[in-house]
Amino acid sequence: MLPAQSYKYLVEDYNNGKIPVQKHYMGVIILNKLRQLPLQSLKKYTSPGSGLEMRVNEFAYLSGSLTELIDNIKTKAFTWTRIQRLLLHILFELTLESFNYIDKHGLQYLRILGFTKTGEKLLANIKEKSSLPLITQPADYLTAANRDSEDPLIKMISYDLLASDIYTLLYKNPHNRKGHLDFYNPVIKI
Repeated sequence: MLPAQSYKYLVEDYNNGKIPVQKHYMGVIILNKLRQLPLQSLKKYTSPGSGLEMRVNEFAYLSGSLTELIDNIKTKAFTWTRIQRLLLHILFELTLESFNYIDKHGLQYLRILGFTKTGEKLLANIKEKSSLPLITQPADYLTAANRDSEDPLIKMISYDLLASDIYTLLYKNPHNRKGHLDFYNPVIKI
């Protein structure tokens, strides 16, 4: 069961070729990234001495899909979930150093994507009491993504924006695969 408005948005996105996303595109994006990275660069994403970077490097050239890549890398020590997480870190260029920096600073903001009239009242109350900023428009905080920023809020928003930019590449309709939509799309008000 879905609220009528949510169903309307799903139908609209389906008709515009935004959903269902084409998951196999993600494999192509990740394989492309892996095949460009030298082995030495892969070490920035893995625990020292694990040897996982060697398996990733080897099987990036011997696999034709994301599923095949993960199956080839997987061992008892390297689980499917761990490999998926690593591949996303590589895709987002989220090195161990960056990850530890973000983890050290903790949550920096709350991102609001949409709300109802009732939710709007609740958000006003949350905004008043929260120590974290409620962000509806990333452009209020930055003009361009900057994952190298020393400001943890800017760094985290930048990864958030990158996730959206990569997600749009999975749309079936190429016309919808534009980036930086978080700067232009308004918050959804139902």
